[in-house]
Amino acid sequence: MSVLLWGRPLAAALLVSNAALLGALAVLYDLTRAEVSDVAARTTVVLLCVFPTAFFWFAPYSESLFLLLAAAALWAARQGRWPLAAAAGFGAALTRNIGVVVGIALLVEALQQRAEGDRPLVRGILASVATCLGTLAYLLFWQAKAGDWLAPLHQQANWERVFSWPWSTVIEGTRAAFRYVGNTNGSYWLIDWLLVVPVLAAAVVALFRYRWAFRIYLWGGLLVPLSFVFQDRPLMSMPRFVLPLFPAFWAMAAMLERWRVPRWGVAAVGAAGLGLLVPLFVNWYYIF
Repeated sequence: MSVLLWGRPLAAALLVSNAALLGALAVLYDLTRAEVSDVAARTTVVLLCVFPTAFFWFAPYSESLFLLLAAAALWAARQGRWPLAAAAGFGAALTRNIGVVVGIALLVEALQQRAEGDRPLVRGILASVATCLGTLAYLLFWQAKAGDWLAPLHQQANWERVFSWPWSTVIEGTRAAFRYVGNTNGSYWLIDWLLVVPVLAAAVVALFRYRWAFRIYLWGGLLVPLSFVFQDRPLMSMPRFVLPLFPAFWAMAAMLERWRVPRWGVAAVGAAGLGLLVPLFVNWYYIF
């Protein structure tokens, strides 16, 4: 893409992110309408666009592209269009390291459809394998480029990420959120907590509402980053990592509908959060 823009990689990344977001919202709207309801589809799109870290959708990050590919893979699987699911899953695994979770979700969806007696199993298994091959292809790229197929994992050492049990991460993140209140930079820990905890609560609700494929995609997407953390700021980057985990936003939409919370009120709160975080992000504060 940067070649088409006369060697401007940043412009290319911005173009890809914005175009991918448009496609992702369209696919997700259709998927949500089929799996939940028209009302939930509209609310989910609103929530994704006004979440306080939604500016990452438009930034040169992988969130938009990953959402497009992951949602397309799951949408195609639900339609029984397994070749499309395989292609989208392969792309998702190339885009993000948690793309392999999409492969697991596709396998579970194939098994569930087989148990329901309406779809063959082999094509679903092949789609799952194709998705996992995306991760393998990415590692082989780094083997060819740097002579180290685990280079992406080794780069995590620069962020000082270490293994942590997910529940320990949440506990330590909660302690840090309130331990540093009043300190000069203490707001970062509190912001992380305020944005991540509602998503975790919604994920618990989603665990009892949606098909197994969506539950696995959601919880796999949560547990992986919660297991490898920067110890001094346990929830660092989690407000960004949760963005593509759309089943959590389905659950939020369901709770808002049940409690009859107007979408304009949610949009106002989200806009306030965006108004706070966007200036920090563009001025190179520790929002990433």
